[in-house]
Amino acid sequence: MLAAVALTGAWRTLPVAGAVAGAVLLLALQFGVFAPGRPAAVERMASLVQMHRSGSERIGPYRAFTRNLVFYTGLPQEDLYDAERAAQFLASPDRVLLVVREQDLPALAAAAHVEPRTLARVEYFNTATMRLRTLVSPDPASELETVLLVTNR
Repeated sequence: MLAAVALTGAWRTLPVAGAVAGAVLLLALQFGVFAPGRPAAVERMASLVQMHRSGSERIGPYRAFTRNLVFYTGLPQEDLYDAERAAQFLASPDRVLLVVREQDLPALAAAAHVEPRTLARVEYFNTATMRLRTLVSPDPASELETVLLVTNR
């Protein structure tokens, strides 16, 4: 589009052409390059939750898949809105399933005074945390997030 403006010499249309070209590029990146493969990470985690759940365990996502996990599992889940609540959930006397980012687990386990057992892990690229630095100088070690499914028993 910008090349067409340059070739035709219609310089007054340059701001509109630039805005349209930018919007098209953004949409192409969002729905093309950064679109997750199927099944998406949350779908994989949902199937892992269903596979490891024996029927009565409570499920609680903490800072990972909080909005979508309930949709893909079709199961009720606890609202773990802060670390204290998540640690209480993990310290439950009953068996529970916690979906948590790998980096958050050590602090929760220490606060709950339990040694959680990892049942499964899902690694994915979280587009919500993407910055310009990600496009200019991608570093998979820092850009990929690992989400764990753990149990307290």
